[in-house]
Amino acid sequence: MRSIINRFLLLTAVAFFIASCDKVDTLQHYSKGSAPDLGVNSTSVAPTVADSNKAVLTLNWSDPKYATDSNHVRFLIEIDTVKGNFSNPVTRTLTKGLSTSFTGRDLNAIILNYGYTLGKPINLAIRVTSSYANNNEKYTSNVERVSVTPYSDPSTLATQNTSVTGSLATASQQSNTFTWSSSFVGYSEQ
Repeated sequence: MRSIINRFLLLTAVAFFIASCDKVDTLQHYSKGSAPDLGVNSTSVAPTVADSNKAVLTLNWSDPKYATDSNHVRFLIEIDTVKGNFSNPVTRTLTKGLSTSFTGRDLNAIILNYGYTLGKPINLAIRVTSSYANNNEKYTSNVERVSVTPYSDPSTLATQNTSVTGSLATASQQSNTFTWSSSFVGYSEQ
């Protein structure tokens, strides 16, 4: 008899527990994003020293349509040689906007850091990977190929005086000052 009462109490407790639970409202469903569509303003770029600080290549991509505003999405731009197949890419991370630009100096440094020669066009592969800020739900764009020709970026020498006349009385004084600009900014010999 005692076991019947215990079972009855147990069943009553289980029934009470189930009846006291509130049904959770339907959770909001966020649709998945989509791969961004990448475009470039030019497929062949041959910058010169005059283009060092000018935007010579602009990348634009479509909104990946995540469940949040594109200003809260992380975009990873990857650039590698076509032969490299993104095994050792140069990267740039953006968290706002759907475009970015590279100056002539930026592209020059990328190519020279890969070890290529001045004046010879190099084919670069470029892609964009989008994700939420925490790196979840990654989508990779199409790959764009761009031919870039690196240029010589020599130093510019400047002098304070164009002519100097020395004398015994001024022999211990400084006669002139030379200054020069950096060459190949962004390039690091490895």
